[in-house]
Amino acid sequence: MAPPTAATLGCAIGARVVEIISDPAFLAEVNRKGALFRQGLEALVAAHPTVFEGPGEGLMLGLKCRATNTDVVKAGYDAGVLTVAAADNVIRLLPALNIPDDDIREALARLDQPPRIPQDRLTLHSWSKYSGGLGAAPPSFGPESETT
Repeated sequence: MAPPTAATLGCAIGARVVEIISDPAFLAEVNRKGALFRQGLEALVAAHPTVFEGPGEGLMLGLKCRATNTDVVKAGYDAGVLTVAAADNVIRLLPALNIPDDDIREALARLDQPPRIPQDRLTLHSWSKYSGGLGAAPPSFGPESETT
């Protein structure tokens, strides 16, 4: 009998992954965590309507940004939250399917911090959303802007 190959090992691992993620109890837990994350993101949208719009579905969540999504991604990196810029000015949150509830709460708390988006990076669209128009003073973001 020939020794197992990398392909044999890969197939065995893949089969086990499919077995785990197709378990109804596992899928129910994924749905519960998605609902927990969504509830927190909806509260984030309500708390920061000038930065975010509504979230997506399940655990592949998206937040439509009023600020430039790449600036929000950078602010997330600075806060220790990994997000991905997507089309239509959206950021994607793609947590592991088995993310612990405490990690969900921690990510939401970090996203709830004031973004540190430089004033010169605001788009005309987001500028008008933040300040009420082009003639108004730009908004403050984070402690470094409080000294100016």
